[in-house]
Amino acid sequence: MFTSTITLGNNKKVFAESAPALSGFSIVGFTDDEILDKYGRNNYVYYDASYASQVSLHGSNIYIVTEQIGYGNSAAYYIDGDYYGHGRTVNSIALEKNNIAYGFMNMDEIDNLKPGKHTIKVICTSENPVRQGTTLVYPTLSDTITLTVETQ
Repeated sequence: MFTSTITLGNNKKVFAESAPALSGFSIVGFTDDEILDKYGRNNYVYYDASYASQVSLHGSNIYIVTEQIGYGNSAAYYIDGDYYGHGRTVNSIALEKNNIAYGFMNMDEIDNLKPGKHTIKVICTSENPVRQGTTLVYPTLSDTITLTVETQ
């Protein structure tokens, strides 16, 4: 299994000039309390999304890692087709180039999941509009992952 790790805490300032509209959004990974307790909650330690069918998560709290390019609102979650609400963002880092932020990686907590297989859809809407013809629209992008949750 491959996992990804990003360490937080460099406190480097980045600037977000002329915030671009949301142009990319995807689920890049997932994790659980067991992994975060083992490797530290100030680290992005997670399974790559491509391992979703091969890994079971433990406990009722899971964490979804998303990457957004451009500026979007807080992601909305649907669990097995039912609206869950907004996950609690527990970690967020700016993606930047030349000290200019162009997007974010967020780790959101989803709690109180029952054991079993769950399809999780995450939806993000742009904070800034783009022009389509003569109309300004706010792009909405989404991604879906199916995860298996086991009891502790």
